[in-house]
Amino acid sequence: MTLRIDLTKIAKRAPELAEKALIEAANDVFSISQDLCPVDTGALKASGKITIKKDGTSTQAIISYGDDEKVDYAAAVEYGSVRSAAQPFLTPAMAQAKEAFEARLDHKLKEIK
Repeated sequence: MTLRIDLTKIAKRAPELAEKALIEAANDVFSISQDLCPVDTGALKASGKITIKKDGTSTQAIISYGDDEKVDYAAAVEYGSVRSAAQPFLTPAMAQAKEAFEARLDHKLKEIK
């Protein structure tokens, strides 16, 4: 007697479900980082954005703060500088959202039938 399981369905749906979990996680990280972002003038917080990039075979979710013109100090706030102590907001947001992302991905993969 042979026991077999066809993993084809899982392989076909896994990238789609992983992409959905990734985008949901990016939204979680962004939301948490917005809550944690230090506010002086509000410019740093307002500069935050999520960019989703797809190249056909993979998806990237990029969360960024700052730009080159008005808000060029995002990294100095996150990591500190010679003038000021670090006030991390993006790194802790990633740490907080990591477990939820892993659970979400696991749940989505279990949905495949």
